[in-house]
Amino acid sequence: MISRLGGADLDVPPWAVVGLGRQDELLAHADLVICGGGHGMLSKTLLAGVPMVVIPGGGDQWELANRVVRQGSARLLRPLSIDALVAEVDEVLSRPGYRRAARRAGRASPMSMIRYGCAMKRCPRLGRLVACG
Repeated sequence: MISRLGGADLDVPPWAVVGLGRQDELLAHADLVICGGGHGMLSKTLLAGVPMVVIPGGGDQWELANRVVRQGSARLLRPLSIDALVAEVDEVLSRPGYRRAARRAGRASPMSMIRYGCAMKRCPRLGRLVACG
């Protein structure tokens, strides 16, 4: 999936599809996501159980990128170079632990609990939301 706001048309490899699509539907078929580390893309990618290479730009992207790295779902890449990107993509795709960690994170999210039929209730004793089967 390539997301961009504009610019000249790009030549893409024959396996790539260009057009509009819902991110959740595209992520269901992705082996890896390369992104800047914004909250929305990280959330959707983890919910889909897809590992990442994150190239943070600024603001909270650095903190969010470091969190998914610590959780085991991603590699953080800076500074960006073609060789470094190829190496990080190869690392993530060749080690199944990244996908396992991403899937664990997706199953643990409140949205996945709602999707898979678990109810969320506030536990008065803990003062937090908990999943109920």
